[in-house]
Amino acid sequence: MIATYLNKKCSENMLPETIRRLALTLGIGYYQLEKFIIFDLTPDCPYQKIPGKIRVYLEIENEFG
Repeated sequence: MIATYLNKKCSENMLPETIRRLALTLGIGYYQLEKFIIFDLTPDCPYQKIPGKIRVYLEIENEFG
């Protein structure tokens, strides 16, 4: 959902800066998050191919959501 939202709402010029700020906020490496958002990875299992820290974040959100 994050990748889809950012790809739709951010222009090509603003996307790298937005990814950089999100990476700092989540404590994730920029290049790892950039690949996830720009290449719009859609794993078979929702948590299988995404970066580890995002996977943990999503699992926690799922428990409290």
